[in-house]
Amino acid sequence: MKAIILAAGLSSRLHPRTLEIPKCLLPLHGMTIMGHQLDMLQSHGVTDVTVIVGFLGEAIRQEIGDRVTYTEYPDFADTNNLHTLNHCRHLLDDDCVILFADVLMEKSALGALVNAPEDFALFVDTTRCLEGTMRVLIEDGAITDIGGHIPAALGQGNFIGIAKFSRAGATKLSAEMEAMTAEPGREQEYYVQAMPRLARQGHTVNPVEIGARWLEIDTGAEYEDALTLDFYV
Repeated sequence: MKAIILAAGLSSRLHPRTLEIPKCLLPLHGMTIMGHQLDMLQSHGVTDVTVIVGFLGEAIRQEIGDRVTYTEYPDFADTNNLHTLNHCRHLLDDDCVILFADVLMEKSALGALVNAPEDFALFVDTTRCLEGTMRVLIEDGAITDIGGHIPAALGQGNFIGIAKFSRAGATKLSAEMEAMTAEPGREQEYYVQAMPRLARQGHTVNPVEIGARWLEIDTGAEYEDALTLDFYV
């Protein structure tokens, strides 16, 4: 199994902190955010990791070094990660875990996702439904919709930014992203917005309850909170 970390974006909501340092390299408890992610993956036997870089990509290469391999996405300033991952869909050739580069959680929790047998498995937290994140709708045990367009009052939980795909699932995801990026107006969409489309085609998109503490670092306040917590160490 491989892992893909999406780390090409501008992280504009964390400016000015991220004007000269990419978000994934912000320090937390003596390590970078990405360092914590890599340790978590390694603890579950996932050592084949590719980081998709863009904004300040050279800084990531210098800091992380040969712990990972790298792929460059050149249009990071104008598009969101649907286009990022589609550009690098050659990576979707095996079972894989895909991570947003700003998510941390209890290390032990990852096992539930890594061992999920389904083609499409998305880590969700159904204990709360937060603003500023991607909410999910779940029907008969399967995800039917996902995204920030779902009001928090109507959502049934949050997608936390980490998903696992089988080889077959990754192939289907790749094909759907290629179709989506050919359609106008999708420049700012996330790759997981392919999931409702696949669900409508009859594929089952499985929610995997995280059952553990997690955090996403999108804003200065969330970074300050992360500095006070250490459950991901």
